[in-house]
Amino acid sequence: MKLLIVDNSMAVRVRLSDICTSIAAVEVIQAAKLSEGFAQLRQFTPDAMILDLKFPDGNGLDLLRYARQSFPSVFTLVNSNSISLREHCLALGANHFFDKSLEVNGLVDAIIYCRDSRGAIGRPRAGAINDSPLPASSFTEPSQS
Repeated sequence: MKLLIVDNSMAVRVRLSDICTSIAAVEVIQAAKLSEGFAQLRQFTPDAMILDLKFPDGNGLDLLRYARQSFPSVFTLVNSNSISLREHCLALGANHFFDKSLEVNGLVDAIIYCRDSRGAIGRPRAGAINDSPLPASSFTEPSQS
């Protein structure tokens, strides 16, 4: 499973990358700038993306919108300290929103779930999201493309 981490904090990217690369069958791609996130998304079409919202070169909500419109099967996890934007991100199509400072374990569980719910070619299996152990109130099924 290809996972794109888009976060301008090197410490957060390294920490998430270290955690996620320890999960079997997860390959991590990183982007430090929002513009790099757009480029990496187009180049690699990852199975999942962890996205922060605040960047010096733009707003992560723009990448979230773009991903939902152009790559609807990408399992998108917002990881941010801007918890007041949780409902807005979910309404825009994020599959889940995590408080960056408090919910790292939930984020790891979501990556494992995403990996396990993907078929051999990386697309979501029909109905797989409905079996999610994650809270249904903040979880949405990705579109299949």
